[in-house]
Amino acid sequence: MIADGTKCSGQGRRRSAAGVPTASLFVPLSPFLQGANPLPNVNLGLIGFGEWARGAYVPTLSTLDNVEVVAVAARSAATRQRAREMLGEAVATTADYREVLADASVDAVLVAVPNALHREVAVAALAQGKHLFLELPIALVRGDVRAVLDAATSADRLVQFDFELRYLPVAQAVQRLVARGDVGRPLSASVDLSCNWGRGGGDFSDPLAREAFYLWVGAWYLDMLDVLLGGLAPRGAQVTGIRAFNGPMLDQGHALLEYDSGAVGRFSHSILSPKVGTFVTGWLLGEEGELVVDFQEGTLTKYSAAGSVNEGQHPPKRPVHGWAGMRESLESFVSAVGEGTPVVADAEVARRVHEAAFACHEADQRARGERE
Repeated sequence: MIADGTKCSGQGRRRSAAGVPTASLFVPLSPFLQGANPLPNVNLGLIGFGEWARGAYVPTLSTLDNVEVVAVAARSAATRQRAREMLGEAVATTADYREVLADASVDAVLVAVPNALHREVAVAALAQGKHLFLELPIALVRGDVRAVLDAATSADRLVQFDFELRYLPVAQAVQRLVARGDVGRPLSASVDLSCNWGRGGGDFSDPLAREAFYLWVGAWYLDMLDVLLGGLAPRGAQVTGIRAFNGPMLDQGHALLEYDSGAVGRFSHSILSPKVGTFVTGWLLGEEGELVVDFQEGTLTKYSAAGSVNEGQHPPKRPVHGWAGMRESLESFVSAVGEGTPVVADAEVARRVHEAAFACHEADQRARGERE
């Protein structure tokens, strides 16, 4: 029973599997997303109903026939009223997220609460047997990240971390080529991010986020480095960069990561571009060739001794709330819950990427301390 006296509907609720399959390094998207068999109905609870949930989750979910949002947890009465206006008066609303987790009709929860609450809510959701979709960053403290990942690893429920760029069609194409060995063993890779966030195009009101670029923002793009290198765990990092206009925020930087295989990775970013928009490109050098990719445009080219091969156009679906890949990510999670299939961005992926993010963050803090 929800606090306002309404109760989540259990009609159409699928029966959860006892266990969850283990994901392989490359997990293709579900056949459902390619227009195959209809998906069983999935009942969702939304924990948090702020701008991101309203602008990204609701529009995407409204396009899926197999999903019903049956419960929403939000702190303020005004936000709960807005949820009923957007989702219908039948949706159950509460100020206490634990009541959503206790409702047996809820199959899975989408968590979009402030970063400081991620550990508490995520661990509680898994303890209640809910499938979980968790926004990034998982947390900005190592202990909190470890607690969430340990809970996700030991749970027999699906846990998807919202590395939405990994769900882009071109990122899926890159993973297929790397897994197939088309360019041989990965030797070196780079990812470049250029955007205008630091010139009025972003919100840096969170003081902790300003101090932790690689944990707060960088994780999404370090994930693309993980995609290019085929899932290597880093052993260390070096960072250099400048802080020009946004206080402790690293406005422009270069992170160099080393791996046990001998491979190296580079993530460079600038949030000071005068161009409006977000531009993300990548490059991979393998023993037998190269890949050049534009993650936003969806272009992918393979180079080898035999010449260049255009691997086709892989454009993203229409971005939701301004972010390419978000639609694909959320659709894939719903599909995985309905079918009981592995998710793409699981705890193994999140652990590797967050190790890279913490390595970069700690290297940046050391370099900053040395300069000061």
